[in-house]
Amino acid sequence: MTTFFNEDKKTEGKPLTDDEFYVYILFFCDNLNGKASQVFLDSMTRALEKHYPETAATCYVKALNDKIDDVQALEYLSRAISFDNDFVSALIMIACIYYNNKNWKNSIAYYNKCIDINPNTLGAKGYFDLAWCYGKIKDCDNEIATYKKCLDIDPQYPNALNNLGYAFEKSKDYEHALSYYRQSIKSGKDGNYPYQNIFRLLKKLKRHYEAVEFWEGNKANISKSFQKDVDNLREILSKGAQQQKTADDVADTDETETVEAVAKPPVPARRQSARAKNNVFLTESHMEDEIEDKINRGIPFAHLPLKMYDNIDGYGRQYIIPGIGRIDLLTVNTANNDLYVMELKKGQGDDEIVGQVSRYMGWVKKNLASDGQNVYGIICVSQASKKLKYAVEAHPNISIYYYSFQITPA
Repeated sequence: MTTFFNEDKKTEGKPLTDDEFYVYILFFCDNLNGKASQVFLDSMTRALEKHYPETAATCYVKALNDKIDDVQALEYLSRAISFDNDFVSALIMIACIYYNNKNWKNSIAYYNKCIDINPNTLGAKGYFDLAWCYGKIKDCDNEIATYKKCLDIDPQYPNALNNLGYAFEKSKDYEHALSYYRQSIKSGKDGNYPYQNIFRLLKKLKRHYEAVEFWEGNKANISKSFQKDVDNLREILSKGAQQQKTADDVADTDETETVEAVAKPPVPARRQSARAKNNVFLTESHMEDEIEDKINRGIPFAHLPLKMYDNIDGYGRQYIIPGIGRIDLLTVNTANNDLYVMELKKGQGDDEIVGQVSRYMGWVKKNLASDGQNVYGIICVSQASKKLKYAVEAHPNISIYYYSFQITPA
């Protein structure tokens, strides 16, 4: 392949699409060991940069490099989809990076972008990972529907039946939950999880006799940590306590015992960026965590009643603008619907960030804001240089805020 690109040969007939190109790349990467795979990618990158420097494929190959972190990978992938909006492989990789960094809503948005292009593009694994994301944001309806799509593609996909049962349990449809747990056991694909979930759910439903009977027949597949629960149920039954056969009076105090199947990270899995640990606000990522959490709990930020931007096109944390960059936090003023672009900088910000925020604001104004909807910028720093202060003076819609343990006007 390297020779092909170095010699600048052309394919006969219709040229390769970006996704067809990705299939070749993935084939080689999957069949080479770690070191050889990196040598191959380095060689491919040099060849592509020489002959096809500004293309989606070149940006994508750069994003595969294990030497870079997730932030850099997202930069390359953002450029890739700016060249090719329908580059499904790049969209999936963005979804995977967000997934691995527990940014569930943006992961959902990018998986769904792939589905919009081609519903068959994700495969069983992609739908499984998407369902897992829905579960993490407690969207049971979409979680159930997506696990079902996974099973439509592959009825034997590991953990899908068990997780579907758990999704029904969370939605309080207990009979369907038990049904899928039993199907999970029958499939033999989900290990001990469905056995433990059935016992736990029967106990939760106060169907004590059934729970003990199930334990006796399947205790080899149920954790010994449940032995105390079994002993307690036997004591209840021995005292003549009646079995509760309906879920009408179920107490919701049993959630700490819930056992979920563990979804494996999606491929390609990317390592998380390194984070310093000696200060809660030491990195931009920690600041994002703190501010996002407060906004989602309804706590005003800088005296503003804000909520996170959340739409079909993406979620407001690390919001990608293809080919331009990523907004740290994109929020909406709940009082008047104005949009706020927030950029968070560790330490002292410089005047270059004003240009960056202005670009983001301009894009948001053109592509997201409706008529009459204003766009403002907020720069959060621990301290502001004179250059930064003077630069902001020329932009009345941009404000500086200092961070410490409180957010106060500059």
